[in-house]
Amino acid sequence: MLGDLDKTQRTSYTDLVAALDSRFGTSNRTEMFRVSLRSRTRKPEETLPELAQAIRRLTKQAYPDATVSLQDAIAKDQFIEALTDPELRWKVHQVKAVTLTEALDAAVEVEAFFSAEKQRSSKTKILQAVTSQSPGPTDATLRQEVHELKTMVQRLAQHPRGTPDTPPRGWQRTWTSPEC
Repeated sequence: MLGDLDKTQRTSYTDLVAALDSRFGTSNRTEMFRVSLRSRTRKPEETLPELAQAIRRLTKQAYPDATVSLQDAIAKDQFIEALTDPELRWKVHQVKAVTLTEALDAAVEVEAFFSAEKQRSSKTKILQAVTSQSPGPTDATLRQEVHELKTMVQRLAQHPRGTPDTPPRGWQRTWTSPEC
C-alpha cells in the first residue's frame, strides 16, 4: 500500500490517512456489507439473540451514515427476513414491531410457544401410539383374573404350612435341586 505512494505522498498526513482509509476503511466496503445483510439467514444452531446481534452489526457496517432509528428499522426488517421458519417469520411480522428489540422479543416468545407445543404434541402422540398398539384387558378379563386370584388366596389360607396341596389351576410347580 505504501509502495503505491510517491515520496511526497508518504510524507503528507492527509495522503497517508486517505491511503489507509482506502485500504482498511469501511467506506469502500459498505456495498459488500449491504449484500451480506440482505443475504443473511439464521444458521441451524443459532439462537435468536445471536442472529439479532449479527444483523445489528451488519446494519451498522452497511449503513454507517444512517441515523440510529433508521439503522434500527432496517435491522428489524432484515431480522424478520432472516428467520428461516416461515410460520415464525409470519407471526413476528404480524406483531408489527417498530424496533429490532421488539421483533426479537416477539420471535423468542413465539419460538418458545412453538417448542412447548411440539413437546406437548409429541407426548400426546406417544401416548396415543401406546394405547392404540396395545389394547388393555377388558373389564370381563380383569374380573376373571381377580376372581382367580381370590380363589388362590383362599386355598392357600385354608392349608397350614408344610402340607402338600395341589396347586391351583394354571399354576406350575418348579422343582429345584438342593445342589443349586
